[in-house]
Amino acid sequence: MKNWLKYSLVCILAVGALSACKKDDEPAPYIPNPYDASKIIDTTGVDAPYYQGSIQNPTLDNIQELEDRKVVSIRGSLIFRDNDYSISPYEAFDFLDSINGSLTIASDSTIDKISGFSNLLFVGNDLTIDRNSKATTITAFPKLTTVEGNLTVKNNEKITSLKGFDQLTNFKGNLRIGLMPVLASLDGLNKIDSVLQLSLEQLPLITDLSGLDNLKFIEADMIISQNDKLTSLKGLGDVTELMRLDINQNKVLKDLNGLEDIETIDGEFRLLANDALTDLTAMSKLTKAGGINISSNANLSSLAGLENTAIGGTTDTNSLKGILQIDTNAKLTVAGMCGVAHLAQEKIDNDSFDWQVSLANGEAVNPQQVVDACGATRRK
Repeated sequence: MKNWLKYSLVCILAVGALSACKKDDEPAPYIPNPYDASKIIDTTGVDAPYYQGSIQNPTLDNIQELEDRKVVSIRGSLIFRDNDYSISPYEAFDFLDSINGSLTIASDSTIDKISGFSNLLFVGNDLTIDRNSKATTITAFPKLTTVEGNLTVKNNEKITSLKGFDQLTNFKGNLRIGLMPVLASLDGLNKIDSVLQLSLEQLPLITDLSGLDNLKFIEADMIISQNDKLTSLKGLGDVTELMRLDINQNKVLKDLNGLEDIETIDGEFRLLANDALTDLTAMSKLTKAGGINISSNANLSSLAGLENTAIGGTTDTNSLKGILQIDTNAKLTVAGMCGVAHLAQEKIDNDSFDWQVSLANGEAVNPQQVVDACGATRRK
């Protein structure tokens, strides 16, 4: 027995030693797109030198070599991800004027400010700043005028301002700002006049949309969601047309003032679970929506403001017919539905859209009930 125990102990120690040796000998984690000096292309007399390819997590020595060789452009993407720098690498990139691919600054837990890139003018794809747990400010990009992809700033726990983007004028991608617990305003986005999609989600200190004053074109969706102190939508520019409008779970938003210029929503117009919402009259210019969904707004008692809105078909493959869905609004009675009496009459006359209307208790409301309560009204 003693020999067996002794043999077992030796085996265990040997296996442990082998495991330890194996761990020590493991190669470093693979980094996609490692820096490669052979990708520096020197075009003396024709163009400034450039780096042909993408770089992820360059060292400070790599960056110094790029500067020493007078590189001004990266013809690929520049990615900082899951890397803890003892000294900020961003300021060391002041020599760059363009990045043809994406610029990503993500998952850094050591750098307290995002600065540098003082001569960067152009990003040819997406610019993403995500999950940087210590950064409190964005002061980089003082000359950046063009981002040809999306601009995403999210999950940055301590960033209070977006003023690093105050020269950005040429932008038509998705603008996504979200999960920023101490961001106090949208100032810094003031020169953007066009976006593909606008998404503002989980910004608990934002009180209005000031900072988007110059925004005139939203080609696809506008999503305003879960902003606990948002009291007003004022500050948005003169946007007149959207593909989809989704305003949901904004606890203290009482009205839709700030959206007075919207005339057309090609897809769905959704108002969901905005507990303080009582007033829709800002939507009086809205003449067409692909569909309307007004649900779970606890204090909404009137649909006044929708008298001029028609429901048109959508291109949604699940429903080529528009839908009017109204339900679970605790204070909304049939008498409060006069803002859609013209739609009730349209449903009776032409059956041109799906009618899914009910009271908070689940009791279905048919179009004739609304017409009887409010009078037969047709949209002019």
